[in-house]
Amino acid sequence: MRRDEGDLDETQFRGSVSELTGLFELFQDDDVLGMFEMAEPADAALVNHDPINEQMGVVDQRLEAWFDPFGWTAPTGYLHGPRPSA
Repeated sequence: MRRDEGDLDETQFRGSVSELTGLFELFQDDDVLGMFEMAEPADAALVNHDPINEQMGVVDQRLEAWFDPFGWTAPTGYLHGPRPSA
């Protein structure tokens, strides 16, 4: 958006994208950036068939999978630990 508004030139924009990608890689969330490159829902389904993504633990990025609990959690949510006070 800052580039579109004229606040960043092309060199600054490319540098910013590179640094942001590095930050996502540092926290192992670079699979999120891949979602922005997807053009249609079928692209998310193809991610599951990549052996590198499987080894890296990239989750199912199809929209309907966003609402499935992770394999290590109960389907009802987190049941372990104290309940927060109101």
